[in-house]
Amino acid sequence: MHFEDMTKYSYCFPPGLGIKEALNIGWLDGVHQFPRGHVPDDVLNKLQEIILGSNGNFNVHVNVIRGIHPCNICDEKVFILSMPTPYYLGSSEIWIPSCVLDQYFAAPSMVLHYMRDHGYLPPKEFIDSVIKFDAANEFNAQNVYEQLVKRSGYNG
Repeated sequence: MHFEDMTKYSYCFPPGLGIKEALNIGWLDGVHQFPRGHVPDDVLNKLQEIILGSNGNFNVHVNVIRGIHPCNICDEKVFILSMPTPYYLGSSEIWIPSCVLDQYFAAPSMVLHYMRDHGYLPPKEFIDSVIKFDAANEFNAQNVYEQLVKRSGYNG
């Protein structure tokens, strides 16, 4: 599935509908070109902590599936080494609150792999929001998603 960065979130929505408060980030495939560049290690490490660290206080995962979607570029199943078992990317979306009030970035969890292993350079706004993310604040991305889908009027 490919969506241009910073476009209105419309995954699983009919054409023309979507969630204007959520912007697509990192929905890459092996066909479309994407921005490349260096992402600092501290940003990659923080994003990994956010993905792995979802707990009772915060959870960035949305639409979690039981299976694992392989990378759209190299077709590998990608995991982050996490004790006691590996955590596989590609089984959810992640929603990160933007630095802009009432705005979110929606990305496949595979975005970490795209950045780390394929040189994907997401927009500065996303990087800034990852850096600013505070795990001490309560945040439940699935709840935000469900509220915004309901507000959009789409009944699926």
